[in-house]
Amino acid sequence: MLYNFMFWHNGFRQNDGVHSTICPRTLITGHAIEYNRHFKVAFGTTSQVHEEGEILLSPRTLGAIALQPT
Repeated sequence: MLYNFMFWHNGFRQNDGVHSTICPRTLITGHAIEYNRHFKVAFGTTSQVHEEGEILLSPRTLGAIALQPT
């Protein structure tokens, strides 16, 4: 939960920040938040994820909870 908070907190520019138009995350990593990539699943959302397996009759998905952006 702390990672998720820091990701979003540093992903948007702050009025009293170091730079007036660039967010702290972009200043440090060089990567900006992309809407189509990072807003697919919200924190705490339950979903079904793919699981690799050899047995054809067993379920191929697992229940999961999103803990960070995709």
